[in-house]
Amino acid sequence: MIGVFVFIFGAIIGSFLTVCAYRIPLSRADIREEIKEMEEEKENFRKVPKLPDNFSQDLSISSPARSFCPKCGATLSFWQNIPIISWFLLRGRCHYCKEKIPFRYPLTEILTAFFALGSYYYFGFSLAFFIAFFILCILWVITLIDYDYYIIPNTLTYPSIAAGLICSWANGRWHFLPVPFCQNITESLIGLVVGAGFLLLISEAFRLIRGKIGLGMGDIKLLAVTGVFFGYQGSFVTIFIGSVLGTLIGVALVLFKIQKAGHYLPFGPFLAAANAFYIFYGAHPLVISF
Repeated sequence: MIGVFVFIFGAIIGSFLTVCAYRIPLSRADIREEIKEMEEEKENFRKVPKLPDNFSQDLSISSPARSFCPKCGATLSFWQNIPIISWFLLRGRCHYCKEKIPFRYPLTEILTAFFALGSYYYFGFSLAFFIAFFILCILWVITLIDYDYYIIPNTLTYPSIAAGLICSWANGRWHFLPVPFCQNITESLIGLVVGAGFLLLISEAFRLIRGKIGLGMGDIKLLAVTGVFFGYQGSFVTIFIGSVLGTLIGVALVLFKIQKAGHYLPFGPFLAAANAFYIFYGAHPLVISF
């Protein structure tokens, strides 16, 4: 029975995450301007989430207070905003303009519900459950934004770094609140410097050799988040797993002619997947021996 409540809780949080993934990047004027330029250059246009043409309000996570259709701007009523269920009731289309509602909305709500359920069954109703669920939520929002806009906003990484430092400090100080995947504050600070520094060195080496940027600062800050939670060992494990995943997916996309060779592939989603893996399996003997 508790699992049902945890699932519903996760789905509700997932609905909020869709708001974050949509509003955080579009609240930036430079992103909105870039989308306009992409639309003008038809040959380079990628279909990404954007604001309605008639939208004239200031946008933030809390404003406007009610959700709205990204196409026509109509404010959604309560029954159109029920996690998971509403998408199926609406048959995947806006009630007002009949525009298709991307499947990522119910997908995010379902995934987040399973994030909550998995964290609960793995860690029980504990501090580790809430921290694991928090990290997974942040990672999923980062994945969506990086996939769409090739950016990882500071509004996600900086608070996560701060949260990681606080958790590591508490984890080392109060042993009655153990969080298996967190480090003490010393290892956390080392992880912050070593993890982010290592990826920064790789990025600079790539730029010097190839003459172009291979990794953005967002990826480096994401690894800083990894370092403060998992320590430098966790940073190296996630870099390795993320790199392998990215390489395999990149090769597959080229082989199946989904993308051309040399096309930019955001690294953030692969680092996010590696981080999610480490939360649950970082203490596995095979991972530790690595």
